Amino acid sequence: MSQERASMSTSFRQGPNPRFASTPLGRMQEEESLRSLLRVFNKRKSFILTVTLGSLALGLLICFYMRPQYTSDATLLIDKDTSGGLDLGGLATSLGGSDDLKTEMQTHIAVIRGDSTLLKVVKELNLQNVEPYKINPGLSGAEANINAGQGLLLETNPAARERILGIIRSRLKTTVTPDTRLVVIEYRDNDPKRSAEIANCIVNTYIRGYLEMHYQST
Repeated sequence: MSQERASMSTSFRQGPNPRFASTPLGRMQEEESLRSLLRVFNKRKSFILTVTLGSLALGLLICFYMRPQYTSDATLLIDKDTSGGLDLGGLATSLGGSDDLKTEMQTHIAVIRGDSTLLKVVKELNLQNVEPYKINPGLSGAEANINAGQGLLLETNPAARERILGIIRSRLKTTVTPDTRLVVIEYRDNDPKRSAEIANCIVNTYIRGYLEMHYQST
């Protein structure tokens, strides 16, 4: 009798049959879940296909119309100011150190990115007649102001001037190499030749202006 009780107790602790999931009832539940998923897919099939095809078409259009961009850089060395035989750069370094050098370099960058320098570049390279800088005025809003001044020079047409200068500044990057007097001027354009021409023209225009200013002061 004691062995029989032990056998019955052991059989009771085994729990449910581990193969219950493979019973007909379990298979029916799995099949019903798959049918539900298929019903949802069939119901939303047109939406899913529309989104997929739309995303694919948008990606192809972007790749087709997006033009490659080229970046050219030029390095400019800002020498110490030695006008009148006085080394102002050395004096500034002895008085204020790196803070004065930083202020001086930021001043040069402001001149490089200034309206006067960039307008001279526009004139020299005739950028106002070249895409994407070319002025294509409209009939409303700010474009109407550009249209009204088509026969005027950029200096007397503020709307056109600000438009073309805004495009150039958005493509122009100026960086000062830390603790040096080197300024790296980078320019981005969809034409590699024009990109290099504009970068070099900015440097040359700044140098000419810098020399003219010192010549006049002397």
